[in-house]
Amino acid sequence: MIDVAAAHDPDLLDLTETLLAVDLVAGHQSYVLPADNIRAILGAFTQAQAETLPVVRSRTDRQVIGSVSEAFCLKRYAQELERRRHDELGMPQV
Repeated sequence: MIDVAAAHDPDLLDLTETLLAVDLVAGHQSYVLPADNIRAILGAFTQAQAETLPVVRSRTDRQVIGSVSEAFCLKRYAQELERRRHDELGMPQV
């Protein structure tokens, strides 16, 4: 993935004729798989120190099929914890 701020860095203006997108890629080894659980995904965010990670088809076929943000994962995780807590207490869903 390319950091938008890095792509617009004024220090790169002199390199615009020779600079390629691949030169701006950060963390190309950081990705998640569709079947990864939340623990693995949050670990990938920690390791990559990124806010968004690409979702790839498989470890061997790294075709990007989407992306996921750390904020979205944390929000969904909190929602699921709340849902389970309500279920355990027999409380109606709000």
